[in-house]
Amino acid sequence: MFDDDTKMRFVLSGFRDLESLLADCLNFIPFINCNKQVVSPKFVPIITESCGFIESIFKETASTESKKYGLKDYSKDLESRLDIEGAITIFLNPPILFLNPFSSWTNKQPLWWEAYNKLKHDRLNNYDVATYDNAIMALAGLHQVISRTMDFIPSLIADGWFNTNSTDIGELIVARISEAGVPIQIIPVESKFFVSPLHDNFVTFKNGDPHIIECDFTNRVKEMLTAYECFNSTT
Repeated sequence: MFDDDTKMRFVLSGFRDLESLLADCLNFIPFINCNKQVVSPKFVPIITESCGFIESIFKETASTESKKYGLKDYSKDLESRLDIEGAITIFLNPPILFLNPFSSWTNKQPLWWEAYNKLKHDRLNNYDVATYDNAIMALAGLHQVISRTMDFIPSLIADGWFNTNSTDIGELIVARISEAGVPIQIIPVESKFFVSPLHDNFVTFKNGDPHIIECDFTNRVKEMLTAYECFNSTT
């Protein structure tokens, strides 16, 4: 468990910096299918820093202080608490995407985590894994870990990651977290480019098509989702 909120503020500050790096990339290279495997040294810090923060959060919250834990060990220790294997994050960049960065992480390492390990040990001979897709997935993974780690909630409220117009925040997060562990409603956790659910999912799939459950999204997210649904209903 986190014993110092300075550590959590440090993580959130680092996340903002990484989103700023991503914003610079998106200004020049749109994240579309034909660009997902684009390789650039600009993606290296997004991948390595995102995964470094994830690893540090896992170390802080794991049930053991073992220094030999790898991702598979963390998945066995933390999946029942975080429930991120099936968690869906909305990537708020046209076109909107629905990301599942920790898919099957209890059985195998995600590709973006493999990229992290390769870049960490020898980035010159493994430069080809510094792809746009791995950078996006790594940052989405960090967003999910932050969103699902309950210790972050006070810092997330202070940092504006929740819809401040939502009646759920004070009533559910403050009152029910201590009583039930998680709130009843599915509450979105929002940064500049990503929206993750505090628990459960606000996106389900039917025949491969995403279905978005009604939530207390901010107006910005609602407008982007409406535009997405209108576009896809006409194609």
